[in-house]
Amino acid sequence: MVYLAKHPSRIIRHQKLVSAIWAADAAGQPERLRVLVGQVRKKIELKDTPHYIVTEPWIGYRFEPAGEVPSFQVQPNQVEP
Repeated sequence: MVYLAKHPSRIIRHQKLVSAIWAADAAGQPERLRVLVGQVRKKIELKDTPHYIVTEPWIGYRFEPAGEVPSFQVQPNQVEP
């Protein structure tokens, strides 16, 4: 999850994270990413609502270092290519 921390408040696409974490070994296996994110959330989140690792439905994940989920619409410049 270091990759998310290096890109705070930026939305990282699922496939980009899978490639950054497992390289070619996990291509086409997004469920591994969901499991990993769930395990990390159990360790760092204080409540059931995620505040640090935020899911952007159908896009990817975003890391909010302040632990606050801003309420805004996703802008194209916030998504890593």
